[in-house]
Amino acid sequence: MPIVVNDTTPRNQYTATSAQTTFTYSFEIFEVTDIKVFQGSTLLTYASSPSDKTEYKVTGAGTSGGGTIVLGGGA
Repeated sequence: MPIVVNDTTPRNQYTATSAQTTFTYSFEIFEVTDIKVFQGSTLLTYASSPSDKTEYKVTGAGTSGGGTIVLGGGA
């Protein structure tokens, strides 16, 4: 299945509640390493099974339309 790459600005920014852990991104990525996630100015760490709020996982890599970032703990 081909991936359709849209002409969009590759950035989403959120103001989160303290318990929020899931965030959508609206642009295409090919690998989970193609995206960086920050909380404030702190770069978070990718983990396939995040265990705390300094780690995140990515869904939707390699598909059209974006996906989600899931933090290991509340933002």
